[in-house]
Amino acid sequence: MDRTELKSILRDESSSSLKSLHPDFYDSVDVYIRELEGEIKNINNPRSAESKMLEDELQSAITDIEVIFIRRLRKITTRATSSAFSNRSAKPDMDKLLPVERKVYDTVLSAINVARNELVEPIMDPDSVKNIVSAQKKPDVKNSVDPASILPKVGQDMLEFTPVEMFVGTSKKQEAAVL
Repeated sequence: MDRTELKSILRDESSSSLKSLHPDFYDSVDVYIRELEGEIKNINNPRSAESKMLEDELQSAITDIEVIFIRRLRKITTRATSSAFSNRSAKPDMDKLLPVERKVYDTVLSAINVARNELVEPIMDPDSVKNIVSAQKKPDVKNSVDPASILPKVGQDMLEFTPVEMFVGTSKKQEAAVL
């Protein structure tokens, strides 16, 4: 990897289509950056023109790799989103992804599908969701508690409630103010 190759890849990634990268692209960039750092370290005069040129090249390489990564990530997430909402698959571009990028695509696609199933499907087809939920959650009748049996009944239970019970822990002055 060198500056020219990195700039060429950066230029290629400015288009909307995914470009193939060699499988060890990120490793090659890492080696290139480490070599630049080593050369800078070996220069005796950090203020020399050579040192400044190498520093500029290093900073440019770091910026370029970040931009390449962001552009590819944007393309990958856009394809995953498009794939989730269309009948067509993104098969032609899948062979251009690095293995880690393929994991990103699969994860984003899966997250979109899960969110759609949880948020949109209940609105679009409530019957299918009820069937899924009832199939997933079978109530345990033996151990279930009737909520009405534990809640106070308005009327009967409330009549048994006295003002004295209401003021447990309060002062006489506070009681008198309420009554």
